[in-house]
Amino acid sequence: MNPILESLPNLLGYSVPTVLVIGGLVLFFLPFFRELQPAQMRSARRYGAIVGVIGIVLALLIKPPISQPQLVPVYILPTPANVSSPGGNTAPATVSVPSINTAVIQATVTETARVEQPVATELPPSPTTPILRPDTDIPPSPTVPVLPQATDNPKSVTSVIPVWAIDENGVRVNITASGIYKVSYLGDAYSPWPNEQYEGYRGWTTIVRIYVNRPVEWGRTDYGLIGPINQNDYLGPGGYYLDKNQAIATSTGDSRTFRLSAGDFVTLVTLDEKGRYGDNQGKVDIGITYLGQ
Repeated sequence: MNPILESLPNLLGYSVPTVLVIGGLVLFFLPFFRELQPAQMRSARRYGAIVGVIGIVLALLIKPPISQPQLVPVYILPTPANVSSPGGNTAPATVSVPSINTAVIQATVTETARVEQPVATELPPSPTTPILRPDTDIPPSPTVPVLPQATDNPKSVTSVIPVWAIDENGVRVNITASGIYKVSYLGDAYSPWPNEQYEGYRGWTTIVRIYVNRPVEWGRTDYGLIGPINQNDYLGPGGYYLDKNQAIATSTGDSRTFRLSAGDFVTLVTLDEKGRYGDNQGKVDIGITYLGQ
């Protein structure tokens, strides 16, 4: 959206009443600074009072828009099948109570046979997997369908987390069991531009910032814009490609390993300028695999 149109509500909410009040005060006190005829003095004070009152009334009636908190999708990883609770039973994944600006998704997956074929680079979202948008007013129910899944070996399961490019605050992944986790690029790509005709269009990328136990940190990037900075790690080699498939190919097989504890969380976010995520297109599919203690 055009920045001028975006700021129009604020201009109406603040500037017009302010100008009217100031103009009314100037007219009202003008006779004290200039020699005017009695009739002119009365007119200046009368119109000054009227304009000032109108400005005050508008200031009381026109309220600036209140920004709605952006939803942050939360995925809860399943407790690995080979991790047991102190009583000897497998500890189930638990769903925490969502806050007012948090949408919770329970990521429950099961062990399957080993898959020898490589993971496809194009992973369309499951028809039953909720697609979250930052302008959603009502968070989805915590009870949701199973996420897509892939496997690395018979004892490990990879939960697939879609990181949509329009989610400015990224997605949060809650860890339910302590151990070593591999965070991998699985497929797909996104573009910070809405279409090819958009000014400055450079194509597609797969850059994902990774934050451990903290939300996205914003600051001035190397490009001089306000964006995600000081991440713990990242996926994707960087760069933009006009061919989406080329962007996907450059990141195939990229992964990072972290030692995490139960109760930790990981925040995943795409790269763009703060406040400009709303018109982005695409997503990146990230896999998180429990590798053991």
